[in-house]
Amino acid sequence: MGGRNLPFKVGDLVEARSFQIGFRGAWFRCKIREITKRQGRHVHLLEYYDFPDEKLKTIRLYQVPYPPLLRTRDKHKELMVRPQYPPIYNEKQMPNASEFSEVAVIVDNSWKVGDLVDWWSDGCYWCGNITQLLGDDKAQVELKPPPLGEGQTYDVFLKDVRPSLDWSLERGWTILCQEGESGRPCPRLMKPINQGVDGACPVPSDSAVSDETKSPRTTEMKNKCSPEETGGNNSTKCRALAQNPYTSESAIMELEEYINKINWLKRVLHYGISSPQPPQWEVVDVNPIP
Repeated sequence: MGGRNLPFKVGDLVEARSFQIGFRGAWFRCKIREITKRQGRHVHLLEYYDFPDEKLKTIRLYQVPYPPLLRTRDKHKELMVRPQYPPIYNEKQMPNASEFSEVAVIVDNSWKVGDLVDWWSDGCYWCGNITQLLGDDKAQVELKPPPLGEGQTYDVFLKDVRPSLDWSLERGWTILCQEGESGRPCPRLMKPINQGVDGACPVPSDSAVSDETKSPRTTEMKNKCSPEETGGNNSTKCRALAQNPYTSESAIMELEEYINKINWLKRVLHYGISSPQPPQWEVVDVNPIP
């Protein structure tokens, strides 16, 4: 794990966390001042720029929480540094999809009990979940339990929270969802065109689940390829889309659908609906592109 090449360099703005008691479960905004290797392990020298009076501090990229989560020799190590949090856009004010050059978080500010959030307080973001909506744009947030958090409960202003995200070397930024709530809506991640949209809570893989259940997008593409098409000139294309629905072409088609729907809604809001007839398209829920 210590030998992996991480996408960080000197001068990058990042977030770092600590397992020091009193600060567990908090992400601090930092700037990388130096990167070295000590005894085969990556060590970063960080400037905590929300704490200008603090001295530069070193941090190992992987650490074991104390007390460890697993009472075995093979203790799970947590990544302590990640890129800076993506920009956040309100769903009503998001720019054109073609303008996204990096990952962005799309929210509608309709928070619910159970939402996993980061709460800004005392110069850092504390990870927890909403346990109660109090009204007056306030909520009760319970921090992660030890050893990954401090475990206390606080009354907070909703303007000071953001959706909790996870970052890994393999998948980049992903949305965190409350355990057991995989079917409920989550904030969306808007990615550049070649990466797609991530707007659903991840569902763990299960060998007992059928292919259609795991990938409704595959089923949709198969249904679009009629018997006549599979015997004609489009057979190769249809089979390729059915076998691998997350191609560049299908990503572009899906993005165009989102853009068309947004443009239609804008026209309705501006001009109103001039005809009592329903629209000629229907919204179809599909799995986002991983």
